[in-house]
Amino acid sequence: ISNCLEAGTPVGGICLGAQLLTVAAGGTVFETDPFHLGWSTAVLTPLGEQMMLTEERAFPVLEWHEDYYALPAEADPLAVSESNEVFAFALSGGHLGLLPHVEVTPAMLERWVSFFGIPEDRSAASDLVSKARAFQAETERVAAQIWGSFLDRANQTHARSLR
Repeated sequence: ISNCLEAGTPVGGICLGAQLLTVAAGGTVFETDPFHLGWSTAVLTPLGEQMMLTEERAFPVLEWHEDYYALPAEADPLAVSESNEVFAFALSGGHLGLLPHVEVTPAMLERWVSFFGIPEDRSAASDLVSKARAFQAETERVAAQIWGSFLDRANQTHARSLR
């Protein structure tokens, strides 16, 4: 990731990828207590709206992490939680980090719950998956918009580097 940052190759990271991007850019990652697990709402910042990260101003995301980050000073928040935690950020050069999961599908979530055994309460696990089904059309649309926008910007960055 550090090599990509130095070379100007856009990097996109989700969850651990966003944390690794943070560290590579000079930020820090630290353990949170308690473990963050559940559906939340991400709200675009004015810059997130300006960058047309997605057409939705607010959208559902799945939090599944026990670590959070202190972003480097040059990071620009693009989306925040209802409690104002930075959920998405940009770094110059077209880099994008997303801490929560907007890309998750019900099938993915069922596999994660089964594999990790989290949450242990089967009712809570069923509720997570049930909400994934309810949010599926919106999260698929938002994920496609966010990552489509990222890839468009990455292609523009690459094209400029070839000139």
